[in-house]
Amino acid sequence: MSLMKRTLLLLLLVVITELVTSTEAEEPEPEPDPEHDHPEKRNELKRPRWLPKISDRLLELLDIRRDDVDGTYALPKLPFEYSALEPFMLERTVRIHHTGHHAAYTSRMNSVIAHMSTDVGRNPLQHLMHLDDLIDEFRYLFRNQGGGFVNHAFTFYVLGSVDQTQDEADLGPKGKVLELIEDTFGTPDILIERLSSTATQVFGSGYVWLCLANKASSRRLHIVHTANQDSPLSDGYRPILGIDLWEHAYYLQYQNKRTEYITTWWQLVNWDRVNRLVDAWIETEGSSDDFGDGSLADAAGDANGPDSDVTREEL
Repeated sequence: MSLMKRTLLLLLLVVITELVTSTEAEEPEPEPDPEHDHPEKRNELKRPRWLPKISDRLLELLDIRRDDVDGTYALPKLPFEYSALEPFMLERTVRIHHTGHHAAYTSRMNSVIAHMSTDVGRNPLQHLMHLDDLIDEFRYLFRNQGGGFVNHAFTFYVLGSVDQTQDEADLGPKGKVLELIEDTFGTPDILIERLSSTATQVFGSGYVWLCLANKASSRRLHIVHTANQDSPLSDGYRPILGIDLWEHAYYLQYQNKRTEYITTWWQLVNWDRVNRLVDAWIETEGSSDDFGDGSLADAAGDANGPDSDVTREEL
């Protein structure tokens, strides 16, 4: 064998030896630690920032209560008896809706929160206001489960006992909310016509809301449609009234007659409670110098006068 061949062979052996040695010296790949590496255990905030303040009054009205010991939220109590909405809404419908559907969203939202490494002191409304702050896994889960919890709290709260002895004029909007309706739409009848029309045209499940913009003092109201359990809070709006268009909200009584349900639903609106929500949102606005970005709401405001309304769809 020539000297050149022996030299090349020797160099090849050296290279192979070094490769083998370095491979053996590498530390083995660590086993995954489910307690720390599971995606549900990562920090759920991708960019923490200021918290929008929520007035204690608003949480009190919606009966959003958190246990100081285990950190879970309780199922909000209804501000009326299950039978109080008869004959326009069956006692059985209200009971199943509350103890079945709303309770399930409450439980699943608590499960989501329990898997967060920290919820940085935010309540469900604050999380929904800033869903984009959450990493993908938690944003999707909280949008559905937290949205279902909060949406039901709002829509149940604005319903009330039916007092058939009251004059029809006394059952309509009054006070501050009446002023807002007149400033935005002209008359309550126009509001009812437009919100009902929007609700009738909704395909599938969702809600139609009457909302303030993020600046409650703007004196403008917005008709907003959200699909599934999306929340108007995530779009910069502040709900003061909402109709639930999921079939479980009406099907036992109205079956496929959604238009009839929508028309009848107005008989159940408690306008005194709507006014309390308006006051609570204004109080919330006054408690913070930075109430929210409101870009979507502000952009919609110019078009949302007496001659038009706004429908938002979160598909």
